[in-house]
Amino acid sequence: MDEFLVRACGRLIERGLVSSESSATSTYIVLYGLSNEPAARDLAAALHAALYGHTRALTLFGD
Repeated sequence: MDEFLVRACGRLIERGLVSSESSATSTYIVLYGLSNEPAARDLAAALHAALYGHTRALTLFGD
């Protein structure tokens, strides 16, 4: 699961959706530069779902 979250963070950075200063490890996720609060809340909900094994919530990030 940790690798999945790290890859998701990498995709967000590559697509310019978060700042390149963002990062993810097995113990934390830090995302900078989100465009607005609703976007931050949606992304937090998706990452929270992934932490608990509900990876379908992250399909918005593509392959």
